[in-house]
This record gives sequence, structure tokens and C-alpha cells, in this order.
Amino acid sequence: ISSNEYLYSIYRFLEFNSESSFINSLGVLLILLYLIRIFFNTTYLYQITIFSNLVVANIRKLLFDKDIRLLYTEFSSKNISSMSNNIIVESNSIYHIVFPILTIISEGFIFILLITLLLYVNFQVSAILLTFFIINALFILIKFRKQLEINGKARSVLAENNNKIINESFGNYKYLKLSNIENNISKIFAENTIKLSYTVTIYLLLTALPRYIFETLGLIVIVIAILYLNYIGSTVLSTIGIYVISFYRLLPSVNKIITSINSLKFYEKSMD
Repeated sequence: ISSNEYLYSIYRFLEFNSESSFINSLGVLLILLYLIRIFFNTTYLYQITIFSNLVVANIRKLLFDKDIRLLYTEFSSKNISSMSNNIIVESNSIYHIVFPILTIISEGFIFILLITLLLYVNFQVSAILLTFFIINALFILIKFRKQLEINGKARSVLAENNNKIINESFGNYKYLKLSNIENNISKIFAENTIKLSYTVTIYLLLTALPRYIFETLGLIVIVIAILYLNYIGSTVLSTIGIYVISFYRLLPSVNKIITSINSLKFYEKSMD
């Protein structure tokens, strides 16, 4: 404790009698902070989740009210499958638009706060850390953007086709049986569903990759930084632990921001 000026200042300010009592108190405080963190994180997650779902419910209601108030002549010219798909399927995708926006705002605030504190502690090292995050985030977003856009459009079309096949098959069930085309319809539906599964799988893979890329590159940068600072005998090496801990706290925030941006891109078609 005496070798760390920050801990020693707290130790003297709180007038502890021994280092063991100080360490025990820190341990209890750490447990309390984690319990408080669980409470606030759960409350926060509930609030943004219920808000996002209520937005979906309101949009779904607006779409239904709009369609049910159409004139009969106008209603008869509409595609029932498309209308049903918009109300049931695509409206639900709005959740994946609202929730990521709220996540970007909250995690962006945490990221800015932590980076600001780190810049205050050591501007040079913090600036390098910030540059690392920005360069990698831009690389990932640019690299995956086109593929996510293509997959997002494919998901929207495939989901609508599935809904159309179901509605038309059940709506013309008598014709389906008389024509004896159940096998053909079933084959088309199966092929469409498999394509949709592959599309969603690629999306999930692309959203998981940024975390692994950041962790790998971050570990490489930290190891190189420690070796270099040790080689030149820099005094910054004594506080490198703060930046390692900060990096692994910032990592989830950056990953959530990138995942949220990718989600917005993937479900962008739903806004049409």
C-alpha cells in the first residue's frame, strides 16, 4: 500500500490502523459495489427492454389501425400476406432498431467517461488506447457493413416469402388439396427457411467477430507495450495495470456499440 501513492493517500485519509484492515475493507467495498452493479444493470436492462417492446407494440397497433380503416376497394387491392408480414414480423424487427440505439447512447456515455478519466491520469498512454479503439472500430464497421446490408435485405425478403407461403397455403387449402401440390409447396417453404437460417447465422457470426478481434489485437498491443516500456525503463510501466483493467472494461462497451450499429444495419430494411 505504501508503494502506491493513491492507495496510501486513501489509507491515511480514512485513518486505518493496519494494512490488513484496509485490505479487508476494500474487499467488502468491492463486493458491495458488485452487488450494486448487478442491481443497477438489471434495472437498466429491464427499462430499455420494456421501452423497446412498448415502441414495437405501438407501431404494431398503428399499422393494424391503418390497415383496418382502409376502404374496402383499397383493401381488396392490397397484398394480404405483405400486410400481415409488416404487422407481425417486420414490426417486431423494430425492437432491433430501438434497443441498439439506446445501447449506443448508454455505452457511448460510459466509454467517454472512462476515456476522459484515463486521459486525466496519463494523456499519452490514454491517447494511444483511444486511437487503438477508434481505428479497430472503424475497420470492423467498414469491413462488415456491406455484408450486413446484403444479409439484412435478404432476411426481410425471405421472412416475407415465408409469411406469404403460409398465408396463401392455408388461405387456399381446398385448392392446395385438389391440385395435389403439397409436396412442391413444402419443398419451397423448406428451401426458403433454410436460406433464412443461413442468413441469420451469418449475421450472428458477424456480430460475434468484433469481440474476438478486439481481444486478440488488444492482447498483442498490451504485450508489445509492456515489453517496450520495460526495455526503455519507462516509469509508466508501474501504472500499466490500470490500463489493462480499463481496456477490459472498455472492451464490452465498444463491442456493444459495434454490435448495435451492425444490428441497425441488418434490420435497416424493416424501417421501409
